[in-house]
Amino acid sequence: MFQRKGDRIVIGIDLGTAYSKVAVWKHDLVEIIPDEREAGCLFGQEAQDQVTKNPVNTIFDTKRLIGNRSIDREIMPDLMHWPFKVVSKDNNPYCRVELKGDIKELTPQVATVLIPAHLRQTAETYLGNIVADAVISVPASFTDAQRQATKDAGAIAGLNVTRIIKEPSAAAIAFVLNKKITDQKRVLIIDLGASTLDVTLVTIEDDVIDVLATVGTTHPGGQDFDIRLVAALTQEFKRISRQDITSDTRAIARLRTVCERTKRTLSTSTETTIDIGALAANIDFSTTVTRTHFEALNNDFFETILDTVGMVLSNSKEDKDSIDDVILMIADYFGGKELNTALNASEAVVTGAAFLGVMLTGPVASKFEDILLIEATSLTIGTEGPKGEMVPIIRHSVSIPIRRMEVFSTTEDNQFKVSIPVFEGSSNVARNNNVLGTLEIAGIPPMPREDPQIKIDFNIDSNRILDVSEGFKTENNTLRVITIDKGGLSKKEIERISKEFKAWRAEHRLNSARNELETDIADLRIGTSFD
Repeated sequence: MFQRKGDRIVIGIDLGTAYSKVAVWKHDLVEIIPDEREAGCLFGQEAQDQVTKNPVNTIFDTKRLIGNRSIDREIMPDLMHWPFKVVSKDNNPYCRVELKGDIKELTPQVATVLIPAHLRQTAETYLGNIVADAVISVPASFTDAQRQATKDAGAIAGLNVTRIIKEPSAAAIAFVLNKKITDQKRVLIIDLGASTLDVTLVTIEDDVIDVLATVGTTHPGGQDFDIRLVAALTQEFKRISRQDITSDTRAIARLRTVCERTKRTLSTSTETTIDIGALAANIDFSTTVTRTHFEALNNDFFETILDTVGMVLSNSKEDKDSIDDVILMIADYFGGKELNTALNASEAVVTGAAFLGVMLTGPVASKFEDILLIEATSLTIGTEGPKGEMVPIIRHSVSIPIRRMEVFSTTEDNQFKVSIPVFEGSSNVARNNNVLGTLEIAGIPPMPREDPQIKIDFNIDSNRILDVSEGFKTENNTLRVITIDKGGLSKKEIERISKEFKAWRAEHRLNSARNELETDIADLRIGTSFD
């Protein structure tokens, strides 16, 4: 049986930085859908393979850009290493690329939409059915704005995103699907993706997954390890050849591709040899990289991973000796406890996302019907106190969905309106956190300061997206108006961008088909000339 909403199939999407996957629930199993490449438009591994030929037009790491309203301090170091250009426009980051000789500036949402649109088409071709609904995974570190931007990207691609799920939570579902657990177990999930690090602690008992705590960060991700190795080898090549390739985008792209493969090789080997022909100025580059050297280059990243694990244990009030299973990595920290290798790490997230789709939309076999995921908040939501401190409204690591009511008032007599910034993050200083939006409360009747009782409901839904509703009450039940600008796209904007995207895609396919036809005609002429 397929997972359906009525007669509509629901797919699971692992929206990765380097690699993305799509899956569907079929005959009581999650089936990973094989990727069929679209002519002329490259994704995933194919895009990475051609980055050396076209570095400035190969966009990646959009997870670090999507949902950001400006080029913030967290992505400033990344700008130095991306071959494509990121510019600020209307106080938002845009990716600048060249299409058919014209310079285009794409929002991260539009750049990202190519992936779910491609995966949707792949699923429709494979299943022979229309696909309109999806569950999409995102990093645990994603803010409210980033989750909303991901939903917007899905909508532009023509998908109704029924749920946004944290990547480690999806992996926990895959773990339960793979292993029946009756006695309570504490399972630590460490997900080091290409551009993010997520650590989550869950308890699992009788197929109920309860998320105790999650901590996520954008640094380090797997690509940060690559960058360190690229920098070291760039210096070595300069020492050997006296050629500085730091500004040579093609040479750096070639070196980065090799370093990514080297990193993977060193996970199973103690050393490996790098050979790159004519890296720059027609000079070959050959060297040996040992695992010891690689670990030394990235020692602070490994420390950050361990610190993140420590934060999760602290937030959940657990200690490392209480952990029963560790999924993915870092065995030494847990006293040599054997890592759980039953899961295919590259498929765990999309497996969980696909199963969540059927959990939300249709019946499943009796052996799966008791599986339940109880999610938790990753970041604290609050306001700024009188001394600039973060005043929590909804704390991190509490189960969702959740609703909290907070009472606000005025600071001056006869104050007509109140503006209240809302923050999201882990810092005790409010303005060091992400600005989620600003509550604008207007229509307050003339009253002495602190007399108005303005009740605000903060509701976090199952997608971890915040909704705010007003409850301003006075004796006369006077007018209340409350808005919060969280960014994101309006319905009209989504419809407009979706229409533009469809038109571009249709033109793109027509051009690709025309090019293929011209190639076939040329081949036919050549073949005929030999007859």
